[in-house]
Amino acid sequence: MKGIVDWGDAEWADPAADFAKIPLTGIPAMLDGYRQETGQETSTSTPTWEARVLWFHLTWALGRLPDPVPRPDERHWTAPPASRLLSLLRFFTSASPAPWADLS
Repeated sequence: MKGIVDWGDAEWADPAADFAKIPLTGIPAMLDGYRQETGQETSTSTPTWEARVLWFHLTWALGRLPDPVPRPDERHWTAPPASRLLSLLRFFTSASPAPWADLS
């Protein structure tokens, strides 16, 4: 068996950071699957994952405000400075699932 390990983003950190590069609209289903696979409680009983993921999204969105110049060499969805912030606003102004609505 052969494989490739990409250590480019490897670090000792909160596992919720792994969800920070994913648009919030996809995260509720991903966290539900993660909880099912790991045997953790449901999101309504322990919304700590949601709070931690939201913290990373907000930190990364607000961290770019002082330097709003677009970076054309960055091709991920959050490279344009307003993308992540607008995505957060859109997620929370729509019918976000529980317990996300309680975090805003």
